Amino acid sequence: MECPAIFFISPDPSEASKLILSGLCKSYRDVQAIHASLEIKPGYIHGLLGANGAGKSTLIKLIMGLTLADEGEMKGIDPRRLSYLPEHPHLPLDLSASQIIRFVCSNRGQSPASSETLLDEVGLDPDHRSKKIRGFSKGMRQRVALAYCLAGEPEWLILDEPMSGLDVLGRKLVLDILRQRKGAGMGVLMSSHIVTDMVRVCDYIHIMARGEIRESIEVTDHSIDTAEYFESRMMHWNMTC
Repeated sequence: MECPAIFFISPDPSEASKLILSGLCKSYRDVQAIHASLEIKPGYIHGLLGANGAGKSTLIKLIMGLTLADEGEMKGIDPRRLSYLPEHPHLPLDLSASQIIRFVCSNRGQSPASSETLLDEVGLDPDHRSKKIRGFSKGMRQRVALAYCLAGEPEWLILDEPMSGLDVLGRKLVLDILRQRKGAGMGVLMSSHIVTDMVRVCDYIHIMARGEIRESIEVTDHSIDTAEYFESRMMHWNMTC
């Protein structure tokens, strides 16, 4: 059984380090899609914030090796340490949530009982766990995909629009999970265009526009006023670039 859009190999805890991108470039024909440098530290939540089309997903795919850069360097990128949740995860439609998570736990050296703990953590109703993914809503599939990514205790979570398809309670649950995992030393890089979610959970926000990281700002105040500030900065770069 495979989940081809979710990539993970068990991490080696001894290899903890920063992820450093230097002059990373990607063009499609004559159009430069990405020209970015970024340094992110483990044990923190980093957010890529930008409007649709800013380059967030492309940059994440470059980090994961799903798209090859034309030039630039990446240091500290070890796929054994990363777990990736794409914006549109593909799960086996004719298997149940419990079957999928039991399989991935077994594959990553965890007991089958860990699968139920993970499904509890992501808030999937026990009544749905034995049902096929085919009948799941987008939000329910997103919860299963997140449980898949959390299996094996990765050092880094790389999340592309992880709130996609989730209601307000689901989004709050994901933010709580990310805070708990950060507290255990896990690093997170997530992309989103939802400013309020980013401000509530991120330690650092990196604002993207037209394929470049225009500002990197430490988040010291998680209030609504801060969300309005970041929204204004995102709009500023979107209009001036």
